[in-house]
Amino acid sequence: EYDAKYLNALVDEKNSVDTVIKHIELVTIHPKKAANAYGHVVPWEPPVNNIAKSNLIRIHLASTEEEVEQLEFKQYGSGLDINFDVGIVAGYPLKLPPHLVKSFRLGCFSIHNSLLPKYRGPSPVETAILNEDNETGLTLSEYSPIKEDVGKILAQVPLKMPVNPKRTQVLWFLCELGRPMLVMALRNLEFLKQQALDQNESDASYAKEYNEDFCRIIWEKDTAEEIERKSRAFKGKVARSNRWIAGLGSVSIALFSGYEYDRHFQASAIWRTLRTFKDIAIICVDYKVNFREESGAERLNTIHERAARRLLNCCQENGGLFIKFGQSIAIQSALLPPPFRKELSVLYDNAPSVPVEQIAPVVEQAFAGKKLGDLFIDFSPAAVASASVAQVHTARLRSDPMQRVAVKVQKPEIRLQIGWDLFALRTCARLIEYAFEVPILWSVSEVEQRLREELDFEREGNNSELANRDLAMLGDRSLQRGIYIPRVFWHATGKQVLTTEWVDGTSLVHPEKLLDEGWAGEEIMHKMVSLFAFQIFVSGNVHGDPHPGNVLVRQHPENNSFREPQLVVLDHGLYVRESREFRRQYTEFWRAAMLGEKRAMARVARNWGMPDADMFSTMVSLKPPKIGRNRRSEKNRSEESTAAKGATYDRHMELKGRAIAALRDSHGLPPELVFVTRNMNIVRANNQSLGIPVDRVQILGQYAALGLRSMLTDEAMSPARRYSSVHGVEPSRDKLASRLGGLLAGQWSYISFRVVLAAAAVGMAAYRLWCRTLALVTGRSYITDMDTILDDAMRRVVERKLGYQIDTSLFSA
Repeated sequence: EYDAKYLNALVDEKNSVDTVIKHIELVTIHPKKAANAYGHVVPWEPPVNNIAKSNLIRIHLASTEEEVEQLEFKQYGSGLDINFDVGIVAGYPLKLPPHLVKSFRLGCFSIHNSLLPKYRGPSPVETAILNEDNETGLTLSEYSPIKEDVGKILAQVPLKMPVNPKRTQVLWFLCELGRPMLVMALRNLEFLKQQALDQNESDASYAKEYNEDFCRIIWEKDTAEEIERKSRAFKGKVARSNRWIAGLGSVSIALFSGYEYDRHFQASAIWRTLRTFKDIAIICVDYKVNFREESGAERLNTIHERAARRLLNCCQENGGLFIKFGQSIAIQSALLPPPFRKELSVLYDNAPSVPVEQIAPVVEQAFAGKKLGDLFIDFSPAAVASASVAQVHTARLRSDPMQRVAVKVQKPEIRLQIGWDLFALRTCARLIEYAFEVPILWSVSEVEQRLREELDFEREGNNSELANRDLAMLGDRSLQRGIYIPRVFWHATGKQVLTTEWVDGTSLVHPEKLLDEGWAGEEIMHKMVSLFAFQIFVSGNVHGDPHPGNVLVRQHPENNSFREPQLVVLDHGLYVRESREFRRQYTEFWRAAMLGEKRAMARVARNWGMPDADMFSTMVSLKPPKIGRNRRSEKNRSEESTAAKGATYDRHMELKGRAIAALRDSHGLPPELVFVTRNMNIVRANNQSLGIPVDRVQILGQYAALGLRSMLTDEAMSPARRYSSVHGVEPSRDKLASRLGGLLAGQWSYISFRVVLAAAAVGMAAYRLWCRTLALVTGRSYITDMDTILDDAMRRVVERKLGYQIDTSLFSA
């Protein structure tokens, strides 16, 4: 394409007014197939051909020495045996025979891309770049058929090399210089021939033959500078093997650059997402390939362990929101094999904290124009607590130096990672749904919304004040007195910073310390279970994460005469606003469960799109479903190992099938149910950590009865309601009798509910008395609390039905 510029210059001269050119013909090689810059073989035609065709220039094709020997030039169309005057050789790859050179009346001349006698040969530009020359140039010399580039010099034009020159760049500059030089030489050819100079052989140097070996990069030998120069000298003409290496190098550099950008400017969000996709894909493939009917219980357990370890590593390496994802799986792991609970429970340990130097900019960004010292004094350099998305420092307010505060600051990388993390969550849900036909994508939107709300610390402050207002409206003064929610300092609170009063106390994370300090576990747990039961069944504003680290126990500050525990509830970021309809249905479900009304339970389940009431009960209460037994395989298990393996597999697949069917019909499932169930299970774990001092089910039932009576009373007093003995309270005219009937219905529902609860309490008391009597007689110990009885029953069912053992400390996370 560069030599074609010289033909263009000759055509322009021929078409000028005072031209010295009468006729032009072209000698070039045949069109052929050749490798392009990417190594692909494609049809190729010399660029000069297109110029010749467009200007009606006759083309002579000669690609071999034999074809060149047969060339014969006569003026086209003249009919006269007259030779051409001048021959110009520019980039033609073959030598011209002597007789052809002599046939030109004024001679044959060549254009060479160097200042001859320097760099004779076919690759002068490449050699100049490799040698880091400061200057090169262009030479018009007489063509010698005997030896290349040794003829007399007619004209030369120097070129100062640009900085870090590339081959294509230098060739372009030389062509731009050569076009006017060639035309000038033709106009003054007689004079230039007379002034032509012989080349000084003592100054001669040679450019190596251009071949694949010449341009090959030797990675084991070449220095970085040599590799860089070769890449510039042979741009687009590197040997094919080097093209692959260069391409691989370019990709590697691009990937490394992208990785560094992601690490420094995106908090590794993209890399974490890719790691997640990789690990989840491997887990899916592992189950798809290895989860087979012929697999025994031991092999299935090995698959579960592999998957659980990989999931744990993914969460730990990613950190941030992935810690929360892993915690959510761990707390809901009763429906999963034990390895998941065992591995993922370590995620409840304190997350790593970040230095205060990284925290200070977050605070200053939240309060424009203010520094950390403008808001706080004695800001602790180290975090006193660190969670997945935030960490807590102690300080004192600048505006009130006597007020000690807890400053919760969002970790700086979270705002960069959340979009990618939620994208990864949604994508993985799609992958799992596609791979295993388990419809779980319906729940992702609700989880995304709750997580985004939890990252808004202003919302967390509002939630804590809402919880305080709800408690103030409660008639139970004892519970009001026993619960404390720290005050929010709004002038030092923003989207990423929450400042509350500091409260000293002992965390439920250390139950043994609480007992050593003399606190009664029964009194503590009664207050805790009552608080969250009140939120679930009465107020409708439910704390979504009441794990042990979010509850402190302290001596009531207003009581100096005797020990009175007060619970301090922290971390109000994840709250669920129950709709009135959900609260009514959920309370009815509990009432039906306590009264043993299976039809009423099934009716609520159907309203929520769950036709399988047994599986629905499993999803709500985390107790295993009733799975059909394969009696024959159990009976002959020791004799027919193959049948036993098939039975284990069949039980897994039956549970999976029922879960899929339940989830597929769960589009009507209230989104509040997931978080309410989470609350109940965490509270249950807290109760177990203190030795199960209270009957949690009794307390929940009492507040369910209270909540149902409250709702029925409110509906009865509504002007647009009337009482119906069939459907309860429904819209109608405002009549005194209707209101009275509604009030009576509410009271009857409450009384009947409480009677059943009282009967259950009496029954449990009698059972405990009987167990203690038996223990005295037999010397054996017996389980006497409801939660342990349920856990033990659940363990036996899982071992019998699913073929693996469940950890009885399941809810201690």
